[in-house]
Amino acid sequence: PEDSEKKRTNYQAYRSYLNREGPKALGSKEIPKGAENCLEGLIFVITGVLESIERDEAKSLIERYGGKVTGNVSKKTNYLVMGRDSGQSKSDKAAALGTKIIDEDGLLNLIRTMPGKKSKYEIAVETEELGYSYVELNASDTRSKSSLKAIVAESLNNTSIKGFYSNGAASSVSTKHALIMDEVDGM
Repeated sequence: PEDSEKKRTNYQAYRSYLNREGPKALGSKEIPKGAENCLEGLIFVITGVLESIERDEAKSLIERYGGKVTGNVSKKTNYLVMGRDSGQSKSDKAAALGTKIIDEDGLLNLIRTMPGKKSKYEIAVETEELGYSYVELNASDTRSKSSLKAIVAESLNNTSIKGFYSNGAASSVSTKHALIMDEVDGM
């Protein structure tokens, strides 16, 4: 009895899926221009019907900005983009795994507001141009909050070798500091 009930429920859900309408306001929202590779390293799952863009267009948009789209929610998924008539199992799994659930507007806002990815070298050059001394940390350098705190505190009170030899004399400790953290998601 339970097996036939499950089959009937699945059949009804599938029929509903086949008969659902497309986007109700297709083309009504402006697609933002984001920074180059602003979604790089992020994994998305799209479920349901989005209101102003087709799913294929949303997938292309995510991939254009460096993101990846998969079919199923996993622990590696960063965002579940949920539209109308979305799958209950995907939203349940996303909630259980702590995956952020956003709608179409959330996706467009993410593209609009996410900074682009720059190389460590580009960031270091810009930091120096602004007159900051910088410390670069990597997730492989330290993993815990307390060890990170100790390293940063020590670094802020040090003069770099470059600082000793600039202008031919030892210079004082800079008051303008920048912390460049790479692979911070691993911390």
